[in-house]
Amino acid sequence: WSADVLLRELAMLHRSIAARGVDAIAPADLARSIDDAVATLPAVPTQVADHAAWERTTLDADRRAAAMARIRGRLDDLSDLELSTDRPRPALRSRRGGVVHFRLDAPTVDALGALAHDHRATLFMVLSAAYQVLLQRHSQQNRFVIGTPVSGRGLPELDGLIGFFANMVALRADLRSDAEGRAPRFADLLRAVRDDSLAAYDEQQLPFETVVEALASDRGRTLARTPVFQVMLVLQNHARAGHAAADTARAGAALPLRLRSLQAAGQSARFDLSLVFGHAPDGALNALLEYDAELFDRTTAQRMVGHVTRLLRSVLETPERPIDALPMRAAAETHALRYGWNDTRPRAAADAVYRAVADRIADQAQRAPDRIALIADGERVRYGALLDGVDRLASALHQRLAGAGVGFDATPLIGVCIRRSALLPALLLAVHRAGGAYVPLDPDQPAPRLALMLNDLDADGRGLDAVLSDGPLPAALEAERPASIEVFDLAAGDLALPPRADAASLPTRGPQTPAYVLYTSGSTGRPKGV
Repeated sequence: WSADVLLRELAMLHRSIAARGVDAIAPADLARSIDDAVATLPAVPTQVADHAAWERTTLDADRRAAAMARIRGRLDDLSDLELSTDRPRPALRSRRGGVVHFRLDAPTVDALGALAHDHRATLFMVLSAAYQVLLQRHSQQNRFVIGTPVSGRGLPELDGLIGFFANMVALRADLRSDAEGRAPRFADLLRAVRDDSLAAYDEQQLPFETVVEALASDRGRTLARTPVFQVMLVLQNHARAGHAAADTARAGAALPLRLRSLQAAGQSARFDLSLVFGHAPDGALNALLEYDAELFDRTTAQRMVGHVTRLLRSVLETPERPIDALPMRAAAETHALRYGWNDTRPRAAADAVYRAVADRIADQAQRAPDRIALIADGERVRYGALLDGVDRLASALHQRLAGAGVGFDATPLIGVCIRRSALLPALLLAVHRAGGAYVPLDPDQPAPRLALMLNDLDADGRGLDAVLSDGPLPAALEAERPASIEVFDLAAGDLALPPRADAASLPTRGPQTPAYVLYTSGSTGRPKGV
């Protein structure tokens, strides 16, 4: 705003002095000519200091407290916005940013203005509602805060004054579904945005630093994010009178006035995201998305810009549509999400697609026997040693359980009751290599639950063929164990391992071979084996 005032007055002074003919003005008369030109400028009825004194008088302690109470009532139950970012949020914001420019053409802006008029709202409120839908989609949050600047020039006496009167206000976003799980229609969201925006504007005289101080104290201070809100929406909707005046001076004066905008080197980001719109002379909206480059890649910001423009087109087509049904992505992006990135078919050769996990690990051991396969409590096991131990365990199991297989599809069911260690993955792989399916029995769980699992398997006729442990079973579990289940205490040497394994003698597993039986928590009643 101040820049426009500056440019407008500069152009007026330029025209006034140029009209007198600078070459004809004697140096001694130049100062008087400038004074005469200044006298043609509009009178300024007040000064910044006058406004500051008026603000202090108007906003006394009681009025500040009352305004802050109303703002707390609107914002206190809203949390920080956690957008899905490309990188983790650093502990300290660097403010390094980037910008993506885009444009909404004049017909689109006119249609958005008509939509706003139909709902007794403003263009800003339509843009704000669409921005809230975008942020909800990218955060999966239904309630958060958006910041927006206001000029602070509600008094006509301030229109021609150079000075910083701008303030920030916080807007409440609430996109929750109703009790039946139905998302609000965009038209309903627009009405809510209108009501909250009007309530926020009523408190715009309260300095934003007062709001920050109060709310940041409530929520705790952090250097990782901006307080109160993390995203901003801006619509620069005041007339660009200064530019128009400068254009006139440039075109008609004897001494042309040439103005050129300079872009500062480097780009900073005041917030995680800032969506900024400004009116263009042809009725369009020039826009930009400013983003925190520590959090987002440029490609992500470009994708968000596409989402904004498509959301606005969707809103114009069907404003009565629920917000969760408004199309936001282009067809190519939708196809990539649904099919491209979700195509989880293995890329291995056709004959290797259905190889079992244990067999694939054996392949890796053949390729890189010296690579680290697993680390547990500081112990490092290499692939070659892991495969040798797995195959020796599998050979011993297969030999002891030959002819067994009372489980489903005649697959031996082997309980594994050991604590987490390097032995645990080796045992699970060995059960598979031996042609069995494992049943995890966490020794840290209560013995009655473990006993229930053993008896449940036995009652269904799928009883365990054996239990592998790294020590004696808990006494309560041992007392409940069906006599038909054999226990191999590996720590006591119950399962004698051959000096070397004969992998060729181990059974072949196919895609239909059962892998394990896992018991549910029992939160709905009795635990069930799945």
